[in-house]
Amino acid sequence: MHQDCAFSAQKVYVQRAKERGFRWPVSVVCDTTDIEDLENALRNGPYGRCVYECNNDVMSNQTVNMQFENGAVANVNMMALTKKICSRDTVISGTKAELRCDFTGPVEVYDFNTQSTSRHYPEREDIPPGLGGHGGADFHLIKAFTDAVIANNQGLILAGPDETLESHRLVFMAEKSRLENRIINMLAEDNKKL
Repeated sequence: MHQDCAFSAQKVYVQRAKERGFRWPVSVVCDTTDIEDLENALRNGPYGRCVYECNNDVMSNQTVNMQFENGAVANVNMMALTKKICSRDTVISGTKAELRCDFTGPVEVYDFNTQSTSRHYPEREDIPPGLGGHGGADFHLIKAFTDAVIANNQGLILAGPDETLESHRLVFMAEKSRLENRIINMLAEDNKKL
């Protein structure tokens, strides 16, 4: 029964809609704010299916380790089953300090030499309702573009098509690595295409 399942659509969508409203993730199920419409969409659509008996093949957790040409190492951990929904925690460890930040801030810097922590609160801009997707990144992406167009200043756009393509290639190679159960050398993959 759905009462005993932590991932019941009733709990994930209906209960959440009643307690917190129809924002994400409830908003992906139907485009109204009516509980009956939501329950009908769950009965007749893909979001109401049992998570254990559907054809979803997306992994629930993954660790991607990357080594760059300069020797720097990065790892990305993705976990679906966490208390926070859609949270991003960042930890950057260098030779002098460690930087930590979760989705909401502040940015904490721990100095290895002084063994002290400083907290930095980035300036935040109010994000209009409905435009806060990906923690506000969607809004800021469009804002940077429109600001650059208005000012006729391409320098206001910090990442262009080359960086975007490279970041997507990393994701595709991570998925290839997962599916083929092997380490992927992106330079070797590029040389195969030449």
